[in-house]
Amino acid sequence: MTDRDSAPRRRFRFSSLNPRALAVRFLANAILIGILVLVLPGFEVEGDRPFLSVLWLAAVFGVTTAVVGPVLAFLALPYLLQTFGLVVILIDVVLLGLLGLSRALDISSVWALLVGAVLAAVIGFVLENLLGLTPPVLDDTTDEAAA
Repeated sequence: MTDRDSAPRRRFRFSSLNPRALAVRFLANAILIGILVLVLPGFEVEGDRPFLSVLWLAAVFGVTTAVVGPVLAFLALPYLLQTFGLVVILIDVVLLGLLGLSRALDISSVWALLVGAVLAAVIGFVLENLLGLTPPVLDDTTDEAAA
């Protein structure tokens, strides 16, 4: 018997696909888009039912952020380090621009898109920390001291 056989097997879990985490992230996206629509004059929700439109936009924004966001972050990685993270705002601009392609959201100008991306980054940071979406950073030394 080798060490590999005696080691306990860990099951692979999709922690990001946890239903509770998905619901909280959906709620955070809905709050974020609702605040952008209410605060910025360049963002307008189209349709008869604005609440359902915001919920639809939150779902589309979540999928877009999950699929396109990591690809853009990977492609912009060298520039991310050189600009001290300011490329993240450009990534948010692209993601909000893609969201603006839907029929439910009308973004009037590039300036509104840029201000919306900065505001979305700030509000997203606050909501992720308030709602507990940011995973905690654990120190390895505390595990050794407790044992």
